[in-house]
Amino acid sequence: MPYCVFRDCKNSSQKQKSHDGISFHRFPVDPNLRNDWVSIVRQNCKEATWTASKFCVICSAHFKEEDIYFKGKKHHRCLKKHAKPQLFVERAKNREKATHQEARPSHERTTDEKIAHQVTGLSPERTTGNDNFDDIKDSDLESIFDTPRKSRMRKELRRQKLVNVINKKKIQNLQQKVRRLKKKNASLKNILKELYEKIFINIDTHKVLSENIVATELFHNLNRSCAGKKKLKYSPAMRKFCLTLNFYSPRSYEYVRKVFNTCLPHPKTLAKWYTHVKSGPGFTQEAFIALKKMTDNCPHKLLCALMFDEMALRQQKLWDGKKYVGVVDMGDEISESTVLASQAFVFMLVGINQRFKIPLGYFLTNTLTGEQKCNLVNICLVKCYDAGAKVISLTFDGHVTNLTAMKLLGCNIDEDINNMKTSFQHPSDGTEVACFLDPSHVIKLIRNQLEAKKQILDKDGGIVDWNYIIQLNKLQEDEGLHFANKLSKKHIMFRNNIMKVKLATQTLSRSVAKAMNVCRMELGIPQFEHAEPTETFISLMNDMFDVYNTRSMAHFDLKKAIHKGNRDKIYALLDQLKEYIRELQIKSTIKKKLSKIREQNMS
Repeated sequence: MPYCVFRDCKNSSQKQKSHDGISFHRFPVDPNLRNDWVSIVRQNCKEATWTASKFCVICSAHFKEEDIYFKGKKHHRCLKKHAKPQLFVERAKNREKATHQEARPSHERTTDEKIAHQVTGLSPERTTGNDNFDDIKDSDLESIFDTPRKSRMRKELRRQKLVNVINKKKIQNLQQKVRRLKKKNASLKNILKELYEKIFINIDTHKVLSENIVATELFHNLNRSCAGKKKLKYSPAMRKFCLTLNFYSPRSYEYVRKVFNTCLPHPKTLAKWYTHVKSGPGFTQEAFIALKKMTDNCPHKLLCALMFDEMALRQQKLWDGKKYVGVVDMGDEISESTVLASQAFVFMLVGINQRFKIPLGYFLTNTLTGEQKCNLVNICLVKCYDAGAKVISLTFDGHVTNLTAMKLLGCNIDEDINNMKTSFQHPSDGTEVACFLDPSHVIKLIRNQLEAKKQILDKDGGIVDWNYIIQLNKLQEDEGLHFANKLSKKHIMFRNNIMKVKLATQTLSRSVAKAMNVCRMELGIPQFEHAEPTETFISLMNDMFDVYNTRSMAHFDLKKAIHKGNRDKIYALLDQLKEYIRELQIKSTIKKKLSKIREQNMS
């Protein structure tokens, strides 16, 4: 039974059935007109946080007669397109009263007035404490003049009035709880301040979220959640706040959601919101539109790093209701290939002087040649340039086709170590784009090579031996103590977990090198007598990984991003690494070369 939303208006659909002349109208669908209606109701009812639900209605008593017209054979009351409620309180009451008086006989008004007079005599203090409704007795006058049926109806009416008084008291208590909760959490700014103090978010995230406060709707959702209404609608501003907070810190989002009694959407709901972007194979148009908006709003030139990689897929062909997916698809919308895709070739753009990550697109492939990758990289660079982003570096792993693509772009990485060229010209503006091998992939390749070849010779003829790492792990297991490192059996037998980066970084870490140094210098263990070249190799590989894997200015030593303070130190280290790596040789390769020379001399 809908009621008019205005506080002082008593019209309802039950009255309308018996007293014609009043109709009820839902809030319009048009967002601008709907906001005007909501503002009028808030101003009239003096409730700044009030929001209309899909069940809220306003009776026709609040609209001017020229805003109402009749439609159809049954003469249904309808509102004109831009009608707004303009009659309030006194005028609405007078109109309602006049309509009721014209529609009702005099004897019915007398009876209703008599009932209302009797109900008015019941005070809340006197009725709320009396829960036994059977103790209510009719007056002697009523028992004389009323029929048994009318007496029962009158008694039921008083009982319902008492129930309403009790429910009203409960509502007042709930409203008081809500007011106290509002006072406790006056605004989202206090919550953000608490998150920042508890180190859930950093200063940059705090600044971004502070500019996106939607406290009014949050408290409205809180009230509806407390009332047991689970299905909540979220405005675009509320969605933006939830997505932003969850993007920067999921831990902070869970904390805020817990504080506000789960009136924020579940993380799974946020994941559904993300799926509205058209995400078929190829370059994603929405990503470049977002990048264009970002560059337009950025006060300085946006510098970015482009990355690409291939990810393995489970080969299967599925029907999604419109087309088959899982086959080779390069995003051209005309491919009818039946070959199952085994890899996804993915592009991602990362901000250098601004914090963001944007996946630019992907391609479902079986195998890609170096020439195909070269063409895709050029297309991606041009699209980024058109969006206003300046790509200054390109990162990829050490796959053979990737190195071939770099050679076609104008680099020289894998042929002559003494004449390396690690940059190429941008296809749009001719500036240099630096190439980087993925540090995580490189450190795994170094570990794999050392384990496979067993021994490597440095420039001084020292032997870098994998066996020293095995001996160190055996010593730690036998003694039951570790030299402050994480070396274990899974680091030695890593083939089943060859893709895990941390196993490689923990094996070639400075803590392992220091443990070998202690065994050699301080403990004098014979097995580590000639381990110094291995210590040097592991230490330098660890430092190289730290320099190339840097991410933030908040770190320390070599893990800190390059800047004016550590620039000279890092450049000196890179020069040392360059000379050291140039002189490294595989011992088994040297033996093969020597044997060939001997065979030639013998012949």
